[in-house]
Amino acid sequence: LTPRACLLGLVLVVVVNIGAPYAKYILHASLLACDYLPMGVLLPFILSVAVLNPAIKLLRSRGGLTPGELAVAFIMALVGSTVPTFGLTGYLVSTIAAPYYYATTQNGWTEYLQPHLPRWLIPSNEGSAMTWFFEGLPAGGQIPWSAWALPLAWWMSFAGAVLVVCFCLVSILRRQWIDRERIVFPLAKVPLEMVAESGSPRLLPAFMRSRVFWLGFGIPLAIVLWN
Repeated sequence: LTPRACLLGLVLVVVVNIGAPYAKYILHASLLACDYLPMGVLLPFILSVAVLNPAIKLLRSRGGLTPGELAVAFIMALVGSTVPTFGLTGYLVSTIAAPYYYATTQNGWTEYLQPHLPRWLIPSNEGSAMTWFFEGLPAGGQIPWSAWALPLAWWMSFAGAVLVVCFCLVSILRRQWIDRERIVFPLAKVPLEMVAESGSPRLLPAFMRSRVFWLGFGIPLAIVLWN
């Protein structure tokens, strides 16, 4: 757990949290933060292993990132990928903005629903904040952060509590699954193979030195990048 491992992990987190919403909501392209091994995490991590780490080794013979450092960065990026789009914010932000924007005389939300919504939990439509969220800011307008700050702070505290519970469950189940049942986690093999030889003088992992790998990797990569 070194400073450069945390720095690389933070960069990967930023990349996936900017890239995934941009790809989904602006480009309407591939889902970068979806599934158990998200493409928005895997592609930047491959660049870290195949480009960044070899460059560091060429500049400093013994300065390459170690397997542990790369593993820390990958885990940070994987956890960070649970936040954007389908992970959390794609549902949360639009749901808490809906009670005021979608209120009509027909559904009676203004009379029956909105009076019971705490202001600290649901952002109000004061200053047309929720209208701007769904329809876009007017020319010269600024994001009304004041309407969002308090509700998002409370919801993030709840999300943090859920994550703590998840980590506790993993801690409880780990010994039974890993030590006793020896369960194999195939998706975890991918990053483990990628970082296995990162501490050696060789520039690339063993499987990346195969032409067959680059052929099999290049075909789906071309499709994703084309989309």
